[in-house]
Amino acid sequence: MSNKTDHLDMEDVENFLNEYDYYSGDHYVCEILNNNIELDLMRQAIKKLAEGKNDECQSLVNDMYLNKWWAKDE
Repeated sequence: MSNKTDHLDMEDVENFLNEYDYYSGDHYVCEILNNNIELDLMRQAIKKLAEGKNDECQSLVNDMYLNKWWAKDE
């Protein structure tokens, strides 16, 4: 991860997408364009994964969606 606190390396983003992208990278782009992801939480999640803090990352991933559309069917 980069030394800059607000900068994410491409490798960090790629690792996050490899770990959490169940559909495709397009899925996250679509959710972002539809204002359904809290970008600050997503940024924090990517940083936590890069730091090896997987539980903290997962918690942030759970919280970063504003509209949990998949939960409406339950």
